[in-house]
Amino acid sequence: MKFEQIKDESSEGFRRLTGIKYTTFDVMVKIRGEAEAVLKAQGGKPISRSYGISESTCYRNIRWVEDTLIERPKKNKNTSTQARRKDIR
Repeated sequence: MKFEQIKDESSEGFRRLTGIKYTTFDVMVKIRGEAEAVLKAQGGKPISRSYGISESTCYRNIRWVEDTLIERPKKNKNTSTQARRKDIR
């Protein structure tokens, strides 16, 4: 599902489709953009603009985004997700 397909959804509809709020999504996009800029300055990470990528590439990109979001210092008190991710590794 592409963002263009759901960007006009209501807050409730967006959350139902994605599992997160608009505000959380905006924060995630900002963090990802900052991390991607750092990677690009270091030589880049190939990210396909279309969905014509392999499953392993998709998995690696998802893991990179998740790890980037987890490593980012959180402002809230809930760190259980971070603890769970470390247990998985």
